Parts: sequence; structure tokens; C-alpha cells
Amino acid sequence: MMEFVLSRAWMVIAGLAVTAVILAAFSGLNGSVEREADLEGASALSEMISELQSKEDSLELRIDLGRIMLDQESTYLVREWGIELVENGYSRVAGTYNQISLIEDGRPVDCLHVGSKDILMIRSSSGEVQVEKASVM
Repeated sequence: MMEFVLSRAWMVIAGLAVTAVILAAFSGLNGSVEREADLEGASALSEMISELQSKEDSLELRIDLGRIMLDQESTYLVREWGIELVENGYSRVAGTYNQISLIEDGRPVDCLHVGSKDILMIRSSSGEVQVEKASVM
């Protein structure tokens, strides 16, 4: 009788171990999916800026990054030449465009650090594009 109980206990422990391995694999997959989605969002934003540079119209867009970025810990570095995705030491350039103006707190800057709680105001006039960071409190 004791052997029966012990064999069932070891079976339950082995089942829990296998379940833990499977859950860990799916957790890693979820992180990879979030990173790829954030990269696609940065690429789309970069393409939008490139498209605005080729237009002669005057436009103003408000981009809520919370709708683009899935991972709350990811950061976009919006630079004068392109957008870079940074997450836990992982960095990748998502897209490039011609030089643009970057504004933060009413001053020109070289780089905007933006996250999912930020809003970008993109203004275009005769092909010149200005990107301004507006943080949400």
C-alpha cells in the first residue's frame, strides 16, 4: 500500500515539473511576441514619419504609444535619423528616415526617450517634420 501512495506522489511531482517547464517555455514565447509587436509598432511609426516627409501638406498627428507598445517596460528612442527599440538590454533599430526635429519640454533635443505612457505630437509642414513628446501624468 505504501508503494502505491509513493508512486502516485512521485507521479504528481513529475507532472508538476513537466507543467513548470511548459509554462516557462510559453512565458518566453509571450515575451518574444511582445518584443516583435513593439518592433512592428516602431517600424510603422518610422514609415509614417517618412511618408510625412514626402508630403507638402500641413498635418498634425497625436500618437498614443500605449496603443502601439505592448510591453510596459519597452522604450523607444526616437532619434533624428530613426527609431530604436530598447528592452532589458536588447536594442534594435526599427526604422530610419531623413532628419527631423525633436522637441521635449519646448526645447530641441537629440533623442526622445518614450514609453507606453507617453504621447507623441507629430507635426508636418512642407515636408519638414517635428516630433514632440507629451507625457501623460
